[in-house]
Amino acid sequence: AYEIAKADYDRFIELATSKNCRKSTIQFAKNADELDSIWEARRGCYLGAMRYRGIQLGTHKKEKVYVGDVCVPISKLADSIANAERLFKRARFPCVMCCHIADGNYHCLIPFNDDNEKELHKLEEELVNAALDVGGVASGEHGVGVGKMKHIVREHGEAHIDIQRSIKKALDPLNIMNPGKVISWTSPSSSSSSL
Repeated sequence: AYEIAKADYDRFIELATSKNCRKSTIQFAKNADELDSIWEARRGCYLGAMRYRGIQLGTHKKEKVYVGDVCVPISKLADSIANAERLFKRARFPCVMCCHIADGNYHCLIPFNDDNEKELHKLEEELVNAALDVGGVASGEHGVGVGKMKHIVREHGEAHIDIQRSIKKALDPLNIMNPGKVISWTSPSSSSSSL
């Protein structure tokens, strides 16, 4: 397995450097300790995002951090990330991303405060819509929960979600398991609570 991974890594380095990527910014873990060391940087993304603007402004104030993710086809990844950077810049939020590039999933860690929460949600909506526009999904890892429920009908289609809703109602007729999450109890196109 190591030899195959190393061959893939070497090919990746060859392609990346041919596109002017700095080879020194790419790392390959030969063992679990090296992998843990590399992952330590990713684990620090949240704390870095929390302090980003405070450090930048010299106030050292911590902010709340919204963590969202989308996933796009690999062939659309570079354009999708470039577009996300433009969306962040236009919305005047720092662009903090942690990615596992190999599967097209990237996490946006958006520092915000109560004064710009409305703009935060608008940015998140634009990021999800941009991912869906290129054949991606609303969430590659973090899930739908409550905040991304509105996107799953567009992502999967009304008929698909109606089937999932029917299964949910058959297994949970009292709607006591995760009520109000992932799939709404009623269809947006109907006002009744039954299908």
